[in-house]
Amino acid sequence: MDTKRIENFIFYDGIKEIAVDKTYDNWLTSLNYDDYSKAFIIVNHDKIKLFDTAKELKVGQNFDSKELEAISERYNLLLIDNERGLRCSTKSHFSERFYIIRENGFVVIYSLGGTKSFESIYLHGVWIYP
Repeated sequence: MDTKRIENFIFYDGIKEIAVDKTYDNWLTSLNYDDYSKAFIIVNHDKIKLFDTAKELKVGQNFDSKELEAISERYNLLLIDNERGLRCSTKSHFSERFYIIRENGFVVIYSLGGTKSFESIYLHGVWIYP
């Protein structure tokens, strides 16, 4: 099944809109949960909220190993198996906590980083969900 990647989209981080070309990796404008919890992606005129329906990409209550393997192949992710279990990651980003959203006909894959709280976001990409 072909998966079409969205080349350009808008990321709203709860404070400001940012034009994105394929991926985004940067600090959040605000570390306040009340701000960044409002984050969303805009593709054409569709809005995809980042925190409402996100599922962590790891084996457990959301995915089994076969589902995770299929997701990793389709969206160019690596499978990592360590003491924290089988999960998805990427070559270009250090996070082991990636999330997936399937909403409004789109898939969004991202991770959040930080030491004491969420301080940064890496948007791996947005795809049309077949």
